[in-house]
Amino acid sequence: MDDDILAHCGAWLKPGVHLVVLPWARALVEEPIEFVEEIIIFPRGEVSFASLNIQQHGAEGSLAWYQSAASGIDLETFVDHTLIAFPLSFDWDAMHGYSHQGHLDFIGLLSEKADSLALDFIRFQLCRLDLVDTVPAKAGQIDNNHMMAGVLLYNNDIKQGCIIGGAAFTHFPTRGLGLVVDPFHAPFLPLDGEVGHQVAHALKLYGALLEVEDQSLKFVQAISLLEFLSDPYRYQKFVDVKKTVARYVAKTTEDYHNLLARFKELTGNKDPQTEIERGYRTLIVHLGKRLREILPDAGSRRELFRELDGYLRPIIGHMIEHSDMKWSSYVEVRKEMKPFLPS
Repeated sequence: MDDDILAHCGAWLKPGVHLVVLPWARALVEEPIEFVEEIIIFPRGEVSFASLNIQQHGAEGSLAWYQSAASGIDLETFVDHTLIAFPLSFDWDAMHGYSHQGHLDFIGLLSEKADSLALDFIRFQLCRLDLVDTVPAKAGQIDNNHMMAGVLLYNNDIKQGCIIGGAAFTHFPTRGLGLVVDPFHAPFLPLDGEVGHQVAHALKLYGALLEVEDQSLKFVQAISLLEFLSDPYRYQKFVDVKKTVARYVAKTTEDYHNLLARFKELTGNKDPQTEIERGYRTLIVHLGKRLREILPDAGSRRELFRELDGYLRPIIGHMIEHSDMKWSSYVEVRKEMKPFLPS
């Protein structure tokens, strides 16, 4: 631990722009990962904080700061974790005046900022819907006390840092060992185009899907994400959604028609003679069935989520590649994808 963190991040800091450092539990990184955006992920123990002049308790006599100190989040916490560092403009004095709940909300906001800058993309690249063992914790959460989360903040204007902590989140993934984020090459993800804004939201929804424990709810939300990807602006009947999805996945005309039939099984599939409903989503949403009842075998449910992942990934990946486009232009690109069959 030879490098001071400011040797890596000091150039980011300007008047009113402060350094944010979040621990990241259940994530293993072997070497620093730098994105084109101003964000770096550091391996455990990679940097020191000697120059940050950390004031653990903040304003003397403030109950919020004593509550923060009681969380047990201290400088050693950051030495012992993978770290996410980025600059952010915020009112330092206002932050010091927050209540404890205000501090917890601020930790949540900073965690979401880390998601949008990098972690949503990392989760999409390295995690899968059918494999929960690799899901990392939220930025800010720590390994040794799953109730707690924290952040280290540094104000370069006054050459002073502080740490806030507390029970900012309600859930922590416990199955498996977490995510190995190495090797990881972070391509530039332009988000200034209309498609870029839509795919950024899709990445966030995908990341949320990874954390859903109830498999029935997870299935329904995965289908809803396909609907969003088909058209973010308006409702479409699933008969139209499945035609869009099939363009990304089908390799032949036969594949295309097989996928259309499969999506009927996954959504609404009423037998015209018996009027018995067999479509998974209709059974779950409207008839109160659980996915475990529809597919009692755990392996079959795992295969289902692998299948859904195989529909989501090509669409999101293609949208990432075209994320600088207007939506109307992207729709024209999509129409040319084969084996697209006009209705």
